[in-house]
Amino acid sequence: MAATLHGGTSAGIASLMVGIGVLTRLVIVPAIGITIAILSGCRDLELILLMAMYAMAQQMDGDAEPAGQIVVFTTALSLLSLFFWISLLMALGYF
Repeated sequence: MAATLHGGTSAGIASLMVGIGVLTRLVIVPAIGITIAILSGCRDLELILLMAMYAMAQQMDGDAEPAGQIVVFTTALSLLSLFFWISLLMALGYF
């Protein structure tokens, strides 16, 4: 039998949930937010400050164990993610 976590979810499903949470927080949500900010006219320092404020303002509700894992992985991977987004925006000439 598969190992289960609180609520009866299998370990594989829990890992998938964590992976989706990490992808969403590091790629999907920033891509949407940055696109909206650029279309709204944010450039240079405004865009950098907006990205920093977004990172500080994130909150997550739900199961404690997957939420904790998502926070750990997104914190560890945010260095690479922020580097990627800033490099991409610099290459596109937004700052």
